[in-house]
Amino acid sequence: MSKRNSKLFVIVAVFVILTLALAACVPNEDKPTPQKPTLSSITLDVTGAKTTYNVGDKFTADGVKVTAHMSDETTSEVALADCTVSTPDMATEGTKKVTVTYQGKTAEYDITVNAVVVEPTLSSITLDVTGAKTVYEEGEEFTADGVKVTAHMSDETT
Repeated sequence: MSKRNSKLFVIVAVFVILTLALAACVPNEDKPTPQKPTLSSITLDVTGAKTTYNVGDKFTADGVKVTAHMSDETTSEVALADCTVSTPDMATEGTKKVTVTYQGKTAEYDITVNAVVVEPTLSSITLDVTGAKTVYEEGEEFTADGVKVTAHMSDETT
């Protein structure tokens, strides 16, 4: 090989190496950059939670299980302590919504608050003896015929 051909060979070899090196530096647009999964939604499992209360009871979300659903279709359990839980009105009866929020995503469940039923108690009694025998002779047998007994209850019923 002559000197001229050797120089030409070296120049062509350097050109090919530089072309390949530059081509390797250009990003491949056919392969998307993998994205970190994002939170799509949350769901709640309240089978282990208290959902029925009486007026005046203290609300608790203990037992609620929160599941995070990600954009790549994976799921994971979320600690309830990492969520914000609304506090329903426990002073009135009815169906109440409880909202659980995690990283901007929300889910709801219902609880029932029942009125407190207080059984009335006996406050007093009165006797109406009009028409009843009230005077007896010694040895005469007592009879309650004609005596009316009225019970007065704490809820003002009789």
